[in-house]
Amino acid sequence: MTALIFAGLLLTGCSEDKDETGTADHHHDHGGTDLPDDFDPATEITTHDGSISVSYTTDPSPIPESALFSVTIAVTGGTVVEADATMPTHGGHGMTVQPELTDNGDGTFTASPFEFHMPGYWVIHATVENDEGVSERADFDVDCCE
Repeated sequence: MTALIFAGLLLTGCSEDKDETGTADHHHDHGGTDLPDDFDPATEITTHDGSISVSYTTDPSPIPESALFSVTIAVTGGTVVEADATMPTHGGHGMTVQPELTDNGDGTFTASPFEFHMPGYWVIHATVENDEGVSERADFDVDCCE
């Protein structure tokens, strides 16, 4: 009996949405696409402690929905040690992929793959270490996807 209930829940939760023409719509809006009042689309900021300048670019740009992309992070006065992204308005869930970080040897680091599997408000997180080895974080607001 439990298996039947579980199967029914799976079928209900995974059904395709249809648009007004009856065509399957693969953009699942789970709410939370509104941007916060303090949304800041800046691609260059300082860490929360204010000691390291951090910027990013994506490839491709703009960021595609439900497709892999990479994030290149540039730092001044530090080293990137981790990069990831979350969706704060969805309980802070992350991506369905785990990016790996590559040191490009020129003060930039590439994190790949990233994938924003739904539209809405995302935050790219870059954890950096300063020259003394202290970890700091920079958070970039992103409105996905055009």
